[in-house]
Amino acid sequence: MARSIFLASLLFTSLLQSAQMVNLEEGLQNPDRFILYDRNPFNIGMNAGLAILVTFSILGVVLGTIALIARGLGYRKKRRT
Repeated sequence: MARSIFLASLLFTSLLQSAQMVNLEEGLQNPDRFILYDRNPFNIGMNAGLAILVTFSILGVVLGTIALIARGLGYRKKRRT
């Protein structure tokens, strides 16, 4: 057990030494190398609309699946009298 912990810590430290850390100021000096994402402004309304669409689509699929399973099992609503 101690040997596996030692090997894991040795692997972790060897990987940590090869990691390269750059702050934002250094990254902006050479953006082609360090900035790996699109820095253009985006439309918040479009992103909110897409998020709502995806959220309600997932909700519809989950509820539809539950309804189909309930119908397949023969579940019926109990009527209140």
